Amino acid sequence: MATNISILVLAMIAAGMGIMLYQRRKYFYLGTFFIGHGMTSTVINLKNSGHYVINITNVSENPQAPASFKIEEGSFRKDGTVIDLKPEKLSTFTYPNSQALMTNDWGGHEESESESHQISLQNHALMLSGEELQPLNQGKVVTVKQFMQNKKKPKSAKV
Repeated sequence: MATNISILVLAMIAAGMGIMLYQRRKYFYLGTFFIGHGMTSTVINLKNSGHYVINITNVSENPQAPASFKIEEGSFRKDGTVIDLKPEKLSTFTYPNSQALMTNDWGGHEESESESHQISLQNHALMLSGEELQPLNQGKVVTVKQFMQNKKKPKSAKV
């Protein structure tokens, strides 16, 4: 009886691992990806709900030059070998310098509309503007709501 249960448990574990492997191969485009170009870094998160978030950090070689952090949110749809990104909003936070970016002390905030993008799927690789996106195992993207909540947290004052 105990051996039957242990065989059943092992079979269920093997089936679960098989399903996970199948889903990773079929939905390889879901997850968090990174692309860096010069002093600009882009992190893209494609969720299985059909929504995406892109964080773009742009700094200058000069630490005293202005820096920016952009958050783009929207939805996507996969059509064959192309993922169409349909942006809903683009928020740009400007910083007077790189140090202000590090401490998240932004000076300006601007909402705008972004243009649609496409990510092409080539041999289980994601290509954006001709450059391959690198998968990230750790790290996360931040939404505008999370970013604003982080900024508005009051500093605890002791009385």
